[in-house]
Amino acid sequence: MSTKLSILRNCFLVFLALQSSVTWGHPQNASNRRAGRVVASIPEDTVARQGSLTPLPITVSDPVFWDDVLHTLDNGRLRVQLLGGSFLNIGVRSSMRVIQHDPRTQQSQIELSFGHLRAMIRPQTQPGASFEILTPTSVIGVVGTIIDVDATTTATHVKVVKGKIKVRSRNPKVKGEQTVNEGEEIHVDKDKPPEKPKRMSESKKGKKEQKQEQKNQRQEKNKKTKTRNGKRGR
Repeated sequence: MSTKLSILRNCFLVFLALQSSVTWGHPQNASNRRAGRVVASIPEDTVARQGSLTPLPITVSDPVFWDDVLHTLDNGRLRVQLLGGSFLNIGVRSSMRVIQHDPRTQQSQIELSFGHLRAMIRPQTQPGASFEILTPTSVIGVVGTIIDVDATTTATHVKVVKGKIKVRSRNPKVKGEQTVNEGEEIHVDKDKPPEKPKRMSESKKGKKEQKQEQKNQRQEKNKKTKTRNGKRGR
């Protein structure tokens, strides 16, 4: 009889241990593993919580935890504010996983499986700080940076809008690392070292500059017209 009671007691203790660590698919200490929250959303978007295979709808103000997989559909977009103040803008038809994000130690890993991501990362000032964006073909190390990342299963293309980054192959057997400065872009194919950085072409980076130049030309033209009309009036 005592043996049966002992077995029942042990089973009950195991049950309590499981209940204390998991609550309806979410760890009880999920707040300790919170990475940020959704601050903007254009439906339709989903999240697979912490390794779950079941996608759930996600919208503004929903929390984002470690190991969450965020997925945007045909017209969906998401903007995530990470703890510490960095932002991740996820484009249409994209999939991104928050591997880890610890604002206290500034140890972060974000994985873009496919699609588009604009990352606006605050300066990392802690000793040994590391913020990496992983794609199927590359590892991107950022500090205080704004970058655009486009990824497929076979290639990655990165544009540095502000700051600078370091890029290497995702394959640890492939040697070689490139530093990419502001205004440059870089391409990384699967199982190959990153190509040499290139300056962004005017057609890619210069839309704002072109609009501003056109505006300046219009203003200059208007000034000349007013000047001519003024002379005629005299």
